[in-house]
Amino acid sequence: MKNKIYSFLLLALFVTACGAPANKVESPLAEISGTLEDGESLIEEEKYDEALKIFSDLVKSDPSDPKVRFYLGFCQEKTGDMLNAEQNYKRSIELDGTLIEGKINLGTLYLNENKPLQAIEQFKAAALLDTEDVDIVLNLAYAYEAAKDIENAKKELKKAASMDEENSDPYVALGVIYLTDEDYDKALEYLFKALEINSSDPVAALNIAHIYLIKKDKAKAIKYLLSVGDMDADGEMYAQAAITLGKIKETDSAVDLYKKAINSNPPYIKANILLGNILARDKNFKEAAVYFEEYLKISPDSPDAANAKKALEACKAQLK
Repeated sequence: MKNKIYSFLLLALFVTACGAPANKVESPLAEISGTLEDGESLIEEEKYDEALKIFSDLVKSDPSDPKVRFYLGFCQEKTGDMLNAEQNYKRSIELDGTLIEGKINLGTLYLNENKPLQAIEQFKAAALLDTEDVDIVLNLAYAYEAAKDIENAKKELKKAASMDEENSDPYVALGVIYLTDEDYDKALEYLFKALEINSSDPVAALNIAHIYLIKKDKAKAIKYLLSVGDMDADGEMYAQAAITLGKIKETDSAVDLYKKAINSNPPYIKANILLGNILARDKNFKEAAVYFEEYLKISPDSPDAANAKKALEACKAQLK
């Protein structure tokens, strides 16, 4: 969609604390690599390959356990096996129609694969099982938006806002929808409400700045771009603000925010190239070369490495 700075999908996968089934069937296999609880612990430690082995064994032992099927699908998704993840999420739901995490994760998988209609089906089913989970309603709204059903997206976002008055996400998403519709005043209304709820919401601030640039109010745009630097945000948000500042020739402020992105935890590695570019544009070839070299040191095999190498060579040529 034009003018949309970000998509606001809640893409975190749901893993709930699940105990062993009440009537656990002992494994008929000679050797099992671990228990359901062992697999859960490995998931918490993000050791998905090891957890995958355990849940693969457990499914062979008891193919009708919906929780095991769910966890197997989860591990498959985390290790990139989307096709089998989808099948195991579906199977977990077939085995237990009340397994809400199966519906949520299947919906999220469909949303990631740009299958919004299938995602809507799953999130609607999950919402019937838990009428108080605002994240389900938000995901349903994002699925409607992806399906170009904007009226239902707005409806669900407003519902989410009424369910949790301290959550700025619905207001940000509503602001972006109205921004896309070029209803800038309405967009600002919702984005300001988001900042009222959460004064450290960088996405709200970035979109407000974007609207002010459209309105040709550069001073207010700069104000909100600079405010991102005062927020406890991740490196990519600082870099996004820096990119816009660079485009409007606020070079010093852009440089400061790129450096903040590089020094964030975790660091936003691509900011090294972006900072190098803006420094080179400002004819500060010596410092630009430092950041291009740093990027190549950290990410020598990345898709951007070739461009960084060319830029580095150009800077060195200027310094001769």
